[in-house]
Amino acid sequence: MRRREYGNLLGMLGVPNKDAEVKIQQYESLLEEIQQTNQKLFRAQLTVHVYGGTQDDVKSKTSEVIRLFSGMNGAEMHDERYGSVVPIFLSTLPGWTKESSRWILLKTLHLADLLPCFKEFHGSGKGETVFFNTTQGLVSYDPFANDLPAFNSILIGATGTGKSFLVNQIINQYSKNDPIEVFIDIGGSYRRQVLLKGGDYISLGLKEKFTINLFDLPAKKKFRDFDNEAQNEIVVIKTKIIEQMIGKTSRFAQSDQIVEDLISRSIRFLYRAVDYPILSDYKLALIQVAESNDQWKPFVDQIVGLLGIWLEGGQFGSFTDGKSTLSLDKSIVCFDLKGLENQRLQTMMLTIITNFVWGKFMSERGRRKLLILDECWKLLSSPESASFIAEAFRTFRKYGAGAISVTQSLSDFTKGGLEDAILGNAHTRFILRQNSAPSLQSIVNYFKFNTQEKHLIESLQMKKGEGSEVFFSQSKGLKPISGKMVIYPTPIEYWVATTDALDLDHYEKVKAENPKLDMYKIVKKCAEDYPNGVSYGK
Repeated sequence: MRRREYGNLLGMLGVPNKDAEVKIQQYESLLEEIQQTNQKLFRAQLTVHVYGGTQDDVKSKTSEVIRLFSGMNGAEMHDERYGSVVPIFLSTLPGWTKESSRWILLKTLHLADLLPCFKEFHGSGKGETVFFNTTQGLVSYDPFANDLPAFNSILIGATGTGKSFLVNQIINQYSKNDPIEVFIDIGGSYRRQVLLKGGDYISLGLKEKFTINLFDLPAKKKFRDFDNEAQNEIVVIKTKIIEQMIGKTSRFAQSDQIVEDLISRSIRFLYRAVDYPILSDYKLALIQVAESNDQWKPFVDQIVGLLGIWLEGGQFGSFTDGKSTLSLDKSIVCFDLKGLENQRLQTMMLTIITNFVWGKFMSERGRRKLLILDECWKLLSSPESASFIAEAFRTFRKYGAGAISVTQSLSDFTKGGLEDAILGNAHTRFILRQNSAPSLQSIVNYFKFNTQEKHLIESLQMKKGEGSEVFFSQSKGLKPISGKMVIYPTPIEYWVATTDALDLDHYEKVKAENPKLDMYKIVKKCAEDYPNGVSYGK
């Protein structure tokens, strides 16, 4: 092309051809640039096929595509019409051997910008769970891939964007591997999921009579039955729970380490003295241990006093001091904390239940385990709570366990003291549609997503009753993986997971009108009445 323009330099009658001069300068600059930047020139063609039910529909869609394309840093698009439509269309078919007349020259740098248009996102790991990508291809995800540093994940999405649907799909698909599934929830998002699979749904409330003993050990073993490493982990976890019960150890000022040492040594002494201790036994152990060291004596009365509300006769003693009345014998269990209206009790119960779950995970090393914590994070905003969660999450991988932490806002983690505990131990992120630009930007900034990843998050769509797009991001060493996937629940899956108020009202109505139907048949009837939910219509 450069040679051709040199031939055109002298126009008719020897008059210089200004257009040829300009083009020669452009070609020379281009050649110099590709030599200096080690780029190449490629002949390329990008064709977008637009489909529609009518000609007007096609025209409308074509205008919208051109508009969107023009917004990509001034890119231009040509609308093929008339006689060129058929040959251009044929030239894009697989196996077509004739060269198109619409090719253009592109530098390596510019061509690289277009390559994502042709690469489908296929996920990460084996297909233990399978979703769709935006072109209806398949996306795989293995929650327990061996090359993951930890099996924990986080899920961030605004209200109504499909958080419960995504969690249900991950859990239900992975259920084929017979994992242990434990849900901790505030509001009943997983009630139908758990009960339909024959699990225990435990609704904890102030009117309910239950006790959870924080000193219970896995499989009803005694402390001496564990090796030294496991004993040390048990003591660390129990110490952090006691610290949370008494409030901030910083209240003891410069003696906080002395107090922590007393708490820890008393726990070890307790397990050696009593095979199956309860909180009242720990009170006695504290007093006995403190008598053996003058450094501890000034603090023991204050610690016992602070534990008072959790001991028998105290405000919450009936919930925490005594033999456990709850069991985790089943593989699928959900704890609903909504009925515990007192926030301090909710926080303590959440910690004790997580400890309870941690013990179960320790006892069944041969199975995978999943813990789902949904919207619980405001209850864990204290340093003591964060320290406990961090310790539990840190040891999960050792026991083949992973946690899915669900929240509406990243700030629940970053502002609640849970940043290192949750985000530092979660290597898989699921981001659903965000309702505000600041929320989206905070996610992009925190995880250092690039421009393309930011665009994917910005473009996430959700069609109520049909499906929701999800941005997937995973850290695997130096090879981060990211892309967009789509959840398409079936009518049955929709009605198992929905938390929409209109849907729940219809479910209760069907249940009241058909008292002899079991839960599955009620769900099935709701799915037949409204396959995509009540608000979507029949």
